[in-house]
Amino acid sequence: MNLLEKILVPTDFHGSADKSIEMAIDLAKRFNSEIILLHVLIDNPDLSEYEEIIKQEVDRKFQTIHSKISGSGIKKVSQVISKGNKSYEINKIADEKNVNLIIMGSGKMKGKGKSQLGTITKRVIESSTKPIWVMTEQSTQSINSILCPVDFSAPSHHALANAIHLARYFRSKLTVLTVNESFVDMLEGIEIELQRESDSASKEIENKFDKFLKEFDFHEVQWEKKICQGKPHIEILKAIEGKESETLLVMGTTGKTGFSKFLVGSVTEKVTRELPCSFITMKEEDFIALRLNSELTDLESHFQNGKEMLANGLPKEALNQFKLGISINDLHAPSWDGMAVAYDRLQNKKNAENSRKHAQEIRTRIDEQKIVAEIRSRSWMVAK
Repeated sequence: MNLLEKILVPTDFHGSADKSIEMAIDLAKRFNSEIILLHVLIDNPDLSEYEEIIKQEVDRKFQTIHSKISGSGIKKVSQVISKGNKSYEINKIADEKNVNLIIMGSGKMKGKGKSQLGTITKRVIESSTKPIWVMTEQSTQSINSILCPVDFSAPSHHALANAIHLARYFRSKLTVLTVNESFVDMLEGIEIELQRESDSASKEIENKFDKFLKEFDFHEVQWEKKICQGKPHIEILKAIEGKESETLLVMGTTGKTGFSKFLVGSVTEKVTRELPCSFITMKEEDFIALRLNSELTDLESHFQNGKEMLANGLPKEALNQFKLGISINDLHAPSWDGMAVAYDRLQNKKNAENSRKHAQEIRTRIDEQKIVAEIRSRSWMVAK
């Protein structure tokens, strides 16, 4: 079972690129991932006569990074040198290599300890379907806090599912945030007339939020939900303020407009312009995605996979593994136990109870068979 198979790290060998490599190493160690290093050469005819010298220098730098990665205990590492438009080449290699995640540096420092989102990084985010993890230069390896703004859309569903996995692996506190942009904030001076409608909207968003959160497994995750009133981008930035270096922002995005629904256009631009912390943007693909060996045929492998999936907060996938095991041997009580736990986590009490009852019946039957066998054994010895 592999949850994060391939990580692409485009690097220009300076600034926040070092942070990207450090985070890639951390993730690869946690998830047994392959790291693919990429450097894109400038396609400039004026530099053609120096191309070989440049490639040699890139190779030398790659060797240094390769040694650092290998020295961390990571066995799967490779490198690619490409040439052309940087954002285009990064996306092309990401697709060709079928990577799960791209980790990039944010860009240059803009003073006062803050980074500025670079043009290349911005273009990759806009045009790639892959999840992008942007590292700022001031961020630390210790992710103590994860913030995931949601608007109940499909992209924010992807974002929260992955944020939960990260919170579990990094043992970080997860805050799930939604923003209700108040009518009172929009129209000043008529608070009394709009108060009833504002209260109704607040109640509606709270109900939607609770319904949305029920779809997720927060097993072994320290988390909280938070509903804010105000402008989305301001509330997002407020939630990060004071803990920028140790916070990771995980956001669902759609197309070139950025966040969906309340997180659209100018909101995305305003948040990324401030670049308060490292962040992940997600569109259509999960970067923590289950990849299994489809050729598994033995009961024990399915059972062990199911246990691992439960530990990793994947009850639906675990349930499927336990069912596959039972299809091989429907008297395997531990698989029925596993199904009961998975159903519990999926809030299906009836099926959980039936699975638990079935496991107990199997054990009772086995115990009865053991007693009968023991009686027969003793009777044979007495008769003899």
